Amino acid sequence: MKKGEYFIPDLDFEYKLWKNTLCYLQEQKTLYSTRVDELLSELNVPGGRPYVKDDLDVFKNRFDAFEENIKDVSKQIHQQEDEMGIFASDYPITSSHQHFVEHECIRFEMDELAKLFQELRKEFSIYIV
Repeated sequence: MKKGEYFIPDLDFEYKLWKNTLCYLQEQKTLYSTRVDELLSELNVPGGRPYVKDDLDVFKNRFDAFEENIKDVSKQIHQQEDEMGIFASDYPITSSHQHFVEHECIRFEMDELAKLFQELRKEFSIYIV
């Protein structure tokens, strides 16, 4: 970025960071979902841990919803990357350009995803130890 102008490499770099973050979040979500399934299976085992099935089912649903959020944001990123070619002649763009406005929306959603995952991890931590 130079003097309020955004160039394709600027935005492309952030898209790469976001895709990397989404891969990480997806892997973490898979680990947590697997742990929920393990804990649910222990409910029916004699001597198993006395977890509350309803709470675990809620976590399972929340992790599944989180995965859908990951997919939605990933789709938006791919769409923005595809549209970069359409707007290539407009570059450099300013913060008022539609492509950058949409970029900012994705940035907000990425921040929200990170906060949501931290919240899920914190709440689920009572089932880890």
